[in-house]
Amino acid sequence: MLLRIALYGFSLLFLCTTAFMTVYLTMVQPGLERERIGRLTRAMDAAFESRQMPVVLAAQTRALHHEPFIRMSVYAADGSLLLTNEDPPLAPAHADEIARMRATNEAQPMNTEGRMMVGAYDGSAYLGYAVYVWRSPPFRTNATFLALAAMLGVLAIFSFVFARRLAAPLEELSDAVNAFGAGDTAARVRSTRNDELGDLARSFDGMADRVAGMLKTERELLANVSHELRTPIARMRTVLEIIEEGDAARARRGMVEIAEDLGELERLVADVLMAARLDLAAGRTPKDLPPLRTERIDAHSIAEQAVARLRVQDPKRTVVLTESTSKALVEADRALLRRAMDNLLDNARKYSPTTTAIDVSLREQDGQVAFEVADRGMGITESDRAQLFTPFFRGDKSRSRAAGGVGLGLVLTRRIVEAHQGTIEIRPRDGGGTVAAFQIPSAHSLSA
Repeated sequence: MLLRIALYGFSLLFLCTTAFMTVYLTMVQPGLERERIGRLTRAMDAAFESRQMPVVLAAQTRALHHEPFIRMSVYAADGSLLLTNEDPPLAPAHADEIARMRATNEAQPMNTEGRMMVGAYDGSAYLGYAVYVWRSPPFRTNATFLALAAMLGVLAIFSFVFARRLAAPLEELSDAVNAFGAGDTAARVRSTRNDELGDLARSFDGMADRVAGMLKTERELLANVSHELRTPIARMRTVLEIIEEGDAARARRGMVEIAEDLGELERLVADVLMAARLDLAAGRTPKDLPPLRTERIDAHSIAEQAVARLRVQDPKRTVVLTESTSKALVEADRALLRRAMDNLLDNARKYSPTTTAIDVSLREQDGQVAFEVADRGMGITESDRAQLFTPFFRGDKSRSRAAGGVGLGLVLTRRIVEAHQGTIEIRPRDGGGTVAAFQIPSAHSLSA
């Protein structure tokens, strides 16, 4: 990659140099040639105009000496020298050279290398000619090309350095991607650059962290599901053995336990399937989310039913329901919205002592209906709070499924709330505990 980028830079330098030389040869040099001929013609015409004026010719000779690149001698038609800035003067032309020049009426090269001659005319009358040599200063020309070569050399060095600086992070990123693809989930770039390449490297690291987290949660799910399946299978085997032994009373008790286990497993499978379905819909437009069986319902009834269920499930628990509105209507799927409330209340029950109360509140404001569940339990650490909505995440992994679930409750709750175009948040409660709240648009705001 380094060589490819460097070759690309060198190719650009070559193209720039070629373009420069092409422009110089096709535009600059012809312009210089025309300017040179113009100066020669003006000097020659001035010489013939003032050939009877020695003082003027002397002044023109001095002026011509300031032309650094032109050496010229002007001769009249009779062969006399009129003007020169070369000492000794450039040798006059031969008769055959003069004849060839007059025949073509153009500047002609002479036999001597580098010398040219051009004729002077007054209308059709031949006045004479000028012999000249165009001398490009070697030092200046060499300095120009040396400066150009130095510039190209510096550009080449900087191109290589730039190519190295560009290729190095790309190679590091490529190595990390290949290592991650080969199964090394700890492979990261950890770039400190503050440019687009650094942003790309950090984006890869973030993606790798998320993928590694997903793989970890999948392994935890597999371990949790395997653990949950082991217990009912063992009980079924035990009950079958009891049935074979003929103990009907013990068999009936075992069947009751198996029925409870199957109910829990059925809910586990339903949670996993719903989480997968809602996860596939995440990030899409609302119309792509799973279809809802919406109806206009009283939010008060949802909160009351969820509280009543919790009171039956945990009769020793104090649950306080507070409403700041008499009748808040929502367009919602009753079963899913009830499920979201049940999940929040279950979490509050599982993660707070039985002796503490759970506060449930319902209010309507700014076109939103807000449900809030607050407990006085163990609270949430900052590290756990960032992962609460990660599928299969459990803050306290030592808990059994009956106490802590498999980590799908909040995931499903958030997906349900988002399907109703709402938002959810989990925050610490002042004085200890946790507040879980979500809000969805009221029916009035949707119809407005």
